[in-house]
Amino acid sequence: MGKLNRTYTDHELKIMKEALNEVMTKYETNNDYILERESDKKSFLYLFKGLFPKKRTCIIPECKNRSVRNSHTIQKAHSLKIIAEGNHIYSPIFNKKTLKLEMTRLGINQASTFPGFCSKHERIFSILENSKDVDSEEAVRLQIFRTISRELVVKKSELSQLLAMKDHYLKFRKKKISELFYAASSEKISNMAFPKSITLDFEDKNLAAMNDEIEKVSSDIPFFTSNFFEPLYRFIFFDGFSDDPLYIYKIEDSNKIPVTLAGRGSFHIEKDGVQHEIHAILNILPLVDRTAFYIAVELKNREFLEYYIAIFQQTGLPGLNLAETWMMRGSDHWFIQPSVWDELEDDRKEQVLKDVLDVGHHIAEIYDYSIFNSLRRKLTATHEEACESADPEVRRQIDSEISKL
Repeated sequence: MGKLNRTYTDHELKIMKEALNEVMTKYETNNDYILERESDKKSFLYLFKGLFPKKRTCIIPECKNRSVRNSHTIQKAHSLKIIAEGNHIYSPIFNKKTLKLEMTRLGINQASTFPGFCSKHERIFSILENSKDVDSEEAVRLQIFRTISRELVVKKSELSQLLAMKDHYLKFRKKKISELFYAASSEKISNMAFPKSITLDFEDKNLAAMNDEIEKVSSDIPFFTSNFFEPLYRFIFFDGFSDDPLYIYKIEDSNKIPVTLAGRGSFHIEKDGVQHEIHAILNILPLVDRTAFYIAVELKNREFLEYYIAIFQQTGLPGLNLAETWMMRGSDHWFIQPSVWDELEDDRKEQVLKDVLDVGHHIAEIYDYSIFNSLRRKLTATHEEACESADPEVRRQIDSEISKL
């Protein structure tokens, strides 16, 4: 409830308390009462300065050098270039002006970049950038480490912006409630010196949501740092390439799936009546004649990961389902071949962009709709021709894939 922070006559105090109660009742009944103006809502969006800070130090511990502005998470010269058309790709990006997630055209020089490493530590990834196929153990680890590093930079930036948004909201709320209070009081009392400020101690739904998100991100950063970033950092920079601190599973699909992804996801597995949430690092890397999938988990979760992979191996098109599910249920940091997106019907595009924002699913829930329509039609037709015996299970799998189109 709001509090007045100075002393007034009984009459003045009565009038002001009535006015304050009127304003606070409206506000507590509907927390968005103070956000009725569209300009007020948009003021919070413009606090968002972008996914990354313009300047930051190198993410490598003990390094004080400034990071280069554009470290690539995904290989520019290979994975991005393979799916690019005219050196451009598409990626889902939030538009602050339209307040919508939109498929955005990007050049491969700008795609998948973040301020992560200084020029010295950036050179560590030269073996990765110069490799046509990320197939050596060293290159795979570096790719996983680069993905982990980007995710950590994103989380730290997200926390910084959430704290700035909370601070802005608290100041905005205090100012707005004061303005509404002054307006309500002035109708009954004229020419009176009102209190300079009003103290608010009410956690409304907007503030509660911010606090919940701040707590979530604040706890996630040390977890992610200690369980993923630091173990692989020590392994790469100090321990040499012997036993992996993470369990990395590789899946290869003989088809070139026109998407590349680098990010993070999670899935839930039940064992002995206990539900386990498994965090994973995800990479989809299109190669010249095939597609490589890499998923990394903590070593203790190896058994759960193998169970997870089996879910997709039981589908008609494991690689295609894995790609679409990671895109929709895992990370939104993905890039797709423009012509593949352009050929989709408008309602399917709308559905996909809507589902990207739906965080109520995990990567063990296979995505329901087709994104790669041409490739799915081609592969299901090939399976149908090869399935003259009409095995019931194979037939069921083919029908399931066709139903997604």
